[in-house]
Amino acid sequence: MSAQGLAAFGVDVDSDRGYLVDTERGFIVAEGALPAVRAKVQEWTALFPVPYRAMSYDEVDLGMLQEWGRFRAREGAHWVIR
Repeated sequence: MSAQGLAAFGVDVDSDRGYLVDTERGFIVAEGALPAVRAKVQEWTALFPVPYRAMSYDEVDLGMLQEWGRFRAREGAHWVIR
C-alpha cells in the first residue's frame, strides 16, 4: 500500500522510521530511526536469540501498522529507540 493509502488509515509513514516487531506475537513493540532499531536488534541477538526483527514501514503488515497507530493514539507514551 502507498504512503498516502496508509495515511488514510491513520498510519504516520516516515521513510526512515523503523519498527521493532515481535515476530512470534505479530505486533510492533517500538519505533525509531531504522538504523537505531537495527542496531538494537543486533545488540540483543549478540547476547541471546530474540523473536524481534527490525522492519521498515513497507515491510510491516498493514494490520500491525494500524494497531500500532491506534496504540500510540490511545496510550500516548510508547517506546522510541534512539
